[in-house]
Amino acid sequence: MGAIRRVLIPAVLMPSMLLGVGCDDDDEHGVGAHPSAPPLTAAQLTAARLTAADAPPGFTAAPVTERSDTGSPVTDDRACQPLLDLAAAFDTHGPGRPLADTRLVARPTAGPDVPVAVYLAAYPPGTLDGLVAAARRALPNCHTSTGWSGGRATRYELTALPAPAPAGAPPIGDEAFSFLLATHPADMSAATAGVTVVRAGSTLVVLTRTDHVGHTAEAPAADLARRQAERVAAAR
Repeated sequence: MGAIRRVLIPAVLMPSMLLGVGCDDDDEHGVGAHPSAPPLTAAQLTAARLTAADAPPGFTAAPVTERSDTGSPVTDDRACQPLLDLAAAFDTHGPGRPLADTRLVARPTAGPDVPVAVYLAAYPPGTLDGLVAAARRALPNCHTSTGWSGGRATRYELTALPAPAPAGAPPIGDEAFSFLLATHPADMSAATAGVTVVRAGSTLVVLTRTDHVGHTAEAPAADLARRQAERVAAAR
C-alpha cells in the first residue's frame, strides 16, 4: 500500500473539527455494544478492523502499523479542544487514555484515490461517553478558531455535515456525527477533511477523509462507518 495522507491536522500532513453537526442518537437500538459491557481487548479490537474481505462495496481495507504521533493540535478555544483531539486520533494515541487502539486505511476501488483513515480505540466503561459528550457540547459553538499545529500558527474552520445515518436508515453504532474541518497553517497549503465519529459501546471509531489535492471535501462514506461499527459489535 502506498503512502497516504493520514490525518487532517497540518502537523501530520503527509501521504497516507467543528460546528454543530447532524447526529445519530440510538443508544438503545444502535449496533454498538451496550455501554456497560466490558471493553474490547486488544486482540478483539484488532479482529474488529475492516479487511479487504469485509469492506463494503466500493472499498478495500488494510491495517496500518506505523504511527507518526506528532501530538494533537492545539486551539486557543479550550472548549473546542476535544473536537481536535478526536480529529487527530489516527496519528496520536487517541483522546483520553484508551486501553487499546488500532488503525487501518480504506481506499476506494474506483474514482479518485482519496483514502479514509480509520481509528479504533477501546475505553473503560463510561469513559468514552464523557469524551464524546464533551465534543458534542462544543459542536454548536466551535466555528472558527486559531491555535498551533506542528509548530505553526493555524486557523481552523468548522462546518456542520448532515447526520451520517439519515432518518429511516439503519443507525451507525450508538451515536455518530460528522463534520468538515478546514485547516489553514502558516506557510503551508490548506487542507479540508471530512470526519465521522462513532461511539459503539465503549469503543471509539473515527473515520477521516482528507482532501489535499482538490477533490470535493465530504464525510467518509456512511456504509464504511456502519460496516466498521458492525464489526466492532460482532467482535465480542
